[in-house]
Amino acid sequence: MDNFTQGKWETSGVAIKDIRDPVFYHVDVICNETIRVAKSSGVGEELALANAKLIAAAPDLLEACRGLQQAIRKYGLLDIKKRFSLCTADAQVNTAIAKATQS
Repeated sequence: MDNFTQGKWETSGVAIKDIRDPVFYHVDVICNETIRVAKSSGVGEELALANAKLIAAAPDLLEACRGLQQAIRKYGLLDIKKRFSLCTADAQVNTAIAKATQS
């Protein structure tokens, strides 16, 4: 069982300047368009948004890692079925990485 808020995680897309320390910005990470699951911070808008994207990608990264781990443990690279399983896991990893790093 996963012990975290289930659903689609995404950033609010807006970096808000910290009123107490204007060097810092904050970005909300929202689940299912309603639940704030995290508040990311960073020095400047760009870093705050990048940090939030990485946090929003966490459930996808976890799923991709689990798929890759399962494929590595279960299969080698000896036949086409085994290669396909690793290719699927690789595609999941690529999707999660893209979500974490897209601009």
